[in-house]
Amino acid sequence: METHTCWITKDDPEWEIMWDALANDPFNAGLPNPREAINDGEVWQYMGTEGDGEEAHHVFRHRRHPKTNRREYITIPLSNDRLFLYDDDAPGIGYRE
Repeated sequence: METHTCWITKDDPEWEIMWDALANDPFNAGLPNPREAINDGEVWQYMGTEGDGEEAHHVFRHRRHPKTNRREYITIPLSNDRLFLYDDDAPGIGYRE
């Protein structure tokens, strides 16, 4: 199945949920500000939300994570009440009924 990408806007409730999940990811444990993980001016960046009609997740990239000093990626699943809307013209996320 083909993967589609959409982007969550800052005014969507999912925005805070996904950033909090990133901060609480075990990979970021022990960092002073895990939501950013500042290192040499680099921080976590939201790269988009990917879905294929069955599974979906938010993708984050850090170009120089303080624990490894190299590029790292973390994927965070959509929150439980959300689902990926598979649409060739305008993929996005919606609420479960």
